[in-house]
Amino acid sequence: MTNKLYLLFGLTLFYWCNYFRDVKKVKETQRVFERISGDLDNALTKNAQTVRAKTAECEEAHNVLTATRSAFGHTALDYVFQVSDWKQGLFCTLLLCFN
Repeated sequence: MTNKLYLLFGLTLFYWCNYFRDVKKVKETQRVFERISGDLDNALTKNAQTVRAKTAECEEAHNVLTATRSAFGHTALDYVFQVSDWKQGLFCTLLLCFN
């Protein structure tokens, strides 16, 4: 009986430590997502404000916008994955703790 309690306590502690580690990963991904979101806003603003007569400036703004859009898409997918994985882990942890 006591061995089962020690095992249950150890597993619970293990899962909660993983939970807090995953929270840190999600927070870091959120910061990166917010930063790249701001960069995308800046790139969109710069692209909208460029004078179309200046082709070099217009092309540069378009290239920056394309690169930032691509980075935003990848970061958004990573952020959604991190949040989904965290919530799934939390659900599994709660099921195992109260089972």
